[in-house]
Amino acid sequence: MVNVQLKITAWCYTVADFNGPWNLLEATEDCDDATSLFYDLVEAAIIDVVPVVRPRRPSPPWFDGQARFALRAKERAFRRKKSSPTPENIAFFQQSRTDFKKLVKIKYATYLRSITDDIGKNPKRFWSFIKAKRWEVFGVSTCR
Repeated sequence: MVNVQLKITAWCYTVADFNGPWNLLEATEDCDDATSLFYDLVEAAIIDVVPVVRPRRPSPPWFDGQARFALRAKERAFRRKKSSPTPENIAFFQQSRTDFKKLVKIKYATYLRSITDDIGKNPKRFWSFIKAKRWEVFGVSTCR
């Protein structure tokens, strides 16, 4: 089986700035020609002015700045280990990986505790979490 990653792109309309020749529409006599010209202008504006971006996958709620920093530190240690596999670099990567896993485990436990503490005030948050945990890529599975 071949693992193919799809590159999803989207138009970022918030950055777009287009002042087109809209007066050409008023000069057109036929309604069909004006409509065709309008769609041509809009398509040209989208292609020329609107940038294409790759949307980021949202991170889990417990994955905050501290966890991102630890992840980047672990990745830097991994790259250093791969480029120069000395015993010190290997040990440093192993320690960075262990620290990252511990931190994420603590953050996740804290998040779960906050969800269960707030179940009376915000039950939707709790059930949204349960629903997200039950859903997998290939369908519905049991809760882990």
